[in-house]
Amino acid sequence: MGFARPAAAQIGAGFSFLTNGGTGAGFAVNASKDWRKQNEMLTWAPVGDFSFHSNDGVHATTFGGGLRANFHTKDTRFMPFGELIAGGISYGGGCDGCEGESAFQLTYGAGVHVPISPKWNILAQFDIITGFFDVKDNGFRMTFGVSVPWK
Repeated sequence: MGFARPAAAQIGAGFSFLTNGGTGAGFAVNASKDWRKQNEMLTWAPVGDFSFHSNDGVHATTFGGGLRANFHTKDTRFMPFGELIAGGISYGGGCDGCEGESAFQLTYGAGVHVPISPKWNILAQFDIITGFFDVKDNGFRMTFGVSVPWK
């Protein structure tokens, strides 16, 4: 019994790891809906993204919006994608009286939706998050979870 290919619109959420001098665990949520069909195999979609991570009392939050390229493969069930997101990053905590910092951030990422039923997909995603604090700072985010189609 085959499953349908992933839909043109997806909402994904999953358990996430953010590494940058230490590994913080948390979650990431994103949503996209195909907006422009380039050809049979490529569609463009606006995407929104939010994540929260914590490590030893230090919290990092990212949020943003951008553009996703969905690659609709022929004769296969999965849908790989690449994306570029601009937004903000904020981190802080870890000690009494410590102030947090916020900065502009860019996220470059890629992932795949793999159907496991007509209504559920597995989501695997890898992102590079660059925060533009006083010094440019790169982190890596890996997200594993589920995505569901929406109309």
